[in-house]
Order: sequence, then structure tokens, then C-alpha cells
Amino acid sequence: MATIADLKALADEIGKIAYQYVIAEFKAQGHTLTGKFEQQVEFKVVETVSATFNPDSSVTTKRGLRIDFLMPYYGRFVDAGVPASRIPFTDRKSGQGKGGTSKYIAALTRYAKLRMGASSQKEATSIAFAIARKHKKEGMPTRASKRFSQTGLRTDFIDQSREAMERELLAYVKDYAEAAIQILFQNAFKELK
Repeated sequence: MATIADLKALADEIGKIAYQYVIAEFKAQGHTLTGKFEQQVEFKVVETVSATFNPDSSVTTKRGLRIDFLMPYYGRFVDAGVPASRIPFTDRKSGQGKGGTSKYIAALTRYAKLRMGASSQKEATSIAFAIARKHKKEGMPTRASKRFSQTGLRTDFIDQSREAMERELLAYVKDYAEAAIQILFQNAFKELK
């Protein structure tokens, strides 16, 4: 019989496989820039206990495992995209912007330096505002950003990785189950001798 430690080891391997597929899709969609996101994604195997209250007043408890994936907060926006109406930018050229500082523009300025090689702060800021205007019209990602993708997709990297991942995970669990059954039979025959 498999122990909880055996199942934790299996869950840990499943987590590693899932991580590889999710990160591969993230990269294939062209989201990699500094590598920081990939380094911050992690998974944890969590032991769970649930209780069921039966009609006869008894309680049935079950132990299990859950794999929790954690990623930086901004990953949800990369995965789902952002509609144009939710882009946090109002253009001063329209007469509605306030001026001042914006975390959104600061992030786009950094992006312009890293992705596009802007050589000066002025050039990077100019690029950042151009991107912000485009985001405000089209949302994020923009149609033109597909040129960075090997798959033609720029959203849903988590769901897109699932199909191929599930095939490998099913094969892995099947192999694990077959090995466990083989060990059970070997142990049973040893006891019969």
C-alpha cells in the first residue's frame, strides 16, 4: 500500500512536470524577458484532511494531497489579458490626464529599455506612452505583440499547457500505478512461499 510519503513524492514529480509545461508555454508565447517570472513560479504539495458527517452521526475523514501553484501577481494579467477599458492610462493629449507618475508607465518604460533597447530615459518614456496608447485602444496584449509568440497566442498560457501536460501526467501516473501493483504482487507471492 502506498504511504502518504510515497504519494507526496508522486505529487512532487507531478508538480515538476506541470511547472515545466506551464513555463514552456509561457516562453513559447514570448513572455520571457528577464527570467524573473519563471524563477518566482513555484508549487507546493499540501496535505489535506476532509471530514464528512454521516447520517448515523459518525464522521469519515479522508487524507489527501493538493498541488498549489503560485506565481507573481502580474502573471494573472499576462495569462488572461486586460481589456482596453481596464488599462490604467488616460492620455494627457486628450486633456483628461493628470500628469505626474504612474506605476503603469514606469513599468512600460522599463519594458522599453529591456525589450526594445531604448538607450535613453526620454526614448524609453516615449515608447512607453506609445505602448500605453495602443493598449488603451486594443487592450493587452495588442494584436501586433503576436510577433513575439512562437504559437500565435499571447494569453492562456496555463490552459494552453494543460493538454500536452495531461498526456504526460497520465502516462507518468499509469507507470507509477503499474510499478506499485507489480510490487504488491511480488510481496504477495513472497508471503505465500
